[in-house]
Amino acid sequence: MNKIFEELKEKCKSTLKETSKDEREEGKIGFLTDLEKECINFDKLKEEYIKQNKITCDFPSSVDALLEFNNELYLIEFKNMKYEDIENDKKKKFEIKKKVYESLLILLDLIDRTISFSRLKISFILVYKYDSLSSYEQNRIVRRNELANGRICNFGLESFKNIYFKDIRTLTKELFENFIENL
Repeated sequence: MNKIFEELKEKCKSTLKETSKDEREEGKIGFLTDLEKECINFDKLKEEYIKQNKITCDFPSSVDALLEFNNELYLIEFKNMKYEDIENDKKKKFEIKKKVYESLLILLDLIDRTISFSRLKISFILVYKYDSLSSYEQNRIVRRNELANGRICNFGLESFKNIYFKDIRTLTKELFENFIENL
């Protein structure tokens, strides 16, 4: 990793819990994870990147967090939305894909690497709201994830796997926390 990236990481340190914060509803703050594991606030990293590169046109969108573990990188997006609200909203799915793509480009520029590196060392995780699902949907998703060893990829994101990322996962809060604790 290059020196500029290392400096930016220091400026943008956070925790997974803090990067999962959702303040969309007035007077309500929610978190999509309680994990206090250190990570990089990727939204903040993107802002620093924009400043350094004097970008003045439409700002790129970004995921919420970047986690480094065992020489691997995990781009993480927290969506405080119901599964079915994401699944049935083409615009929302497009926005998520745009965030993933633009975040990957920013990261690869900062670390001076290529897509070939990304396919070997970078994964993407989308964490979504679980408790909003019907018990039938919750059980169905848990069963699918267990059968696939947590590797279910929803919302049309599977097209990014093997092209841009080593792995892609779409996980509920509980499955995400279990995954991270077992890294």
